[in-house]
Amino acid sequence: MVIRFYCRSFNSIILLFYLISFVYGEQQSKLCLEQPQCDCEDFGDGTSILLKCYHLTYAPSFSTNVKHEEVQMDTCDGPVRIGDKTFADLTINALRFRLCNLTELNEQSFSKINSLEKFSIENSTIKPQFPQTIFNADSFQTLKMLSLKNINYIYDGTSDKQKINLDYLLEQLPLLIRLEIKNVVLDDQSSSRPSDYGRNLKHLSLTNTKQSSLQFDRFINLEKLIIRNNPQLLTPSSTNISNLKHLQYLALENNQLKLVPVGLRSTSLQELDLSSNLIEDIDEFQFEHLPQLKILHLNNNPIRNIHKNAFCSLEKLERLYIHIQYIFISPLSNCILLYKPTLQIQQHTHTRPQCDCSLLQIIEYLKQNNLNNDEHIKKYLKHGCTVTNETMKYVKTHHQQIQKSTMPIPIALLEKNLYCNDEQDKCGTPCQHTPKILILDSLSTETNDHHSSQRTHSPRNHSQHIIQQQNISGKSYANKLNVNKNIKDILIIATIVILLK
Repeated sequence: MVIRFYCRSFNSIILLFYLISFVYGEQQSKLCLEQPQCDCEDFGDGTSILLKCYHLTYAPSFSTNVKHEEVQMDTCDGPVRIGDKTFADLTINALRFRLCNLTELNEQSFSKINSLEKFSIENSTIKPQFPQTIFNADSFQTLKMLSLKNINYIYDGTSDKQKINLDYLLEQLPLLIRLEIKNVVLDDQSSSRPSDYGRNLKHLSLTNTKQSSLQFDRFINLEKLIIRNNPQLLTPSSTNISNLKHLQYLALENNQLKLVPVGLRSTSLQELDLSSNLIEDIDEFQFEHLPQLKILHLNNNPIRNIHKNAFCSLEKLERLYIHIQYIFISPLSNCILLYKPTLQIQQHTHTRPQCDCSLLQIIEYLKQNNLNNDEHIKKYLKHGCTVTNETMKYVKTHHQQIQKSTMPIPIALLEKNLYCNDEQDKCGTPCQHTPKILILDSLSTETNDHHSSQRTHSPRNHSQHIIQQQNISGKSYANKLNVNKNIKDILIIATIVILLK
């Protein structure tokens, strides 16, 4: 009896579940039945829908009895015609156009839309007057996210070559929080009136927009700033981000940067992306004004050297990305492993650290401190190191049991064959400024050339280079003393000759 009771209860629950699902499904299907010309999908709790309309030349009629979470018109056939009241009184959260000709739109095309928060146009064609006319509609006063990507202008005989103006755009959209513009030529002209346009922006992304100037520090609430393929925008004044107190992410990719921008000062920045530039050297204390930095991207730069003190003051640095193809020797100083043993280093699978005494010192240090199992250093060293000319200076025997090759060698073999007993070969105290030797003006050009040609990863070479500079300076000073002495002797002889006459 008990078993039969439980079976009946279970069957009742199953039946009730199917009944509720049937009623709920009927309600959902009714919402989509009213939109036969578009692909319809129920969204959320069944009170709103997603619409995707393909291959249309006009916007169909939409039901006012349902909330439209998103309406997307895709791959339009010919110029899209939208009536003045097509979207009127509709509740639409997101409106998107992709692969459409939007040259026939006017200022009433998007009027009286309720609760519009997201608007995007991608791979489409517009008239240059589009922003001045379309975004004047009252519907855009509530807009929070705008995306314009891969847009072409079509000019008619009555319009000059005007373009979208960023200041004017921000003036029309006072509540905008996120703005993405990619492959759209923007107007250079800035507003002459003092304004607070864009003060609500938290996310700004500009890719290949070709305008010549923009002061980023005016957007005081930015949290994420992305500038790609816009080298003309990165001037010393424009990269001053110290006033952006909320900025956490900054991307400056593909901007032909040869140096790390000097204006990078921020107490809030946590992630910096300098990938795909022309940076060759990362000098010491390069990022000392970014104390909160956790993630640094240096991928696809022709980096030759990353100084052992490059990341000093970055106490919170967790991850470093230095993926560089076709590079067998890592530009990263091995001493950085000793200074920052918990740093996660991501680089190309073919890139190995240089086999030298600094690497051997790191291995010994880890053994002494029982840190052999440190996962980050172990991962970095597990594929061995690359033998270079620098390595051969420390080989113990003349038989050279290890040979220079692009093929990595095991770390164990390195320990058996290198002899390192010189203090100059070690990493030394971390985060101390490298001493700089003053060179006489007469030899400054020669010394600079010598310095650039002698730049290596080895602390030993660096110390030898300083000694050479000191010797050069000493010889120069001695030569000047000899010249002065000779001049003095000549003057004495000339005086004697005059007196004898």
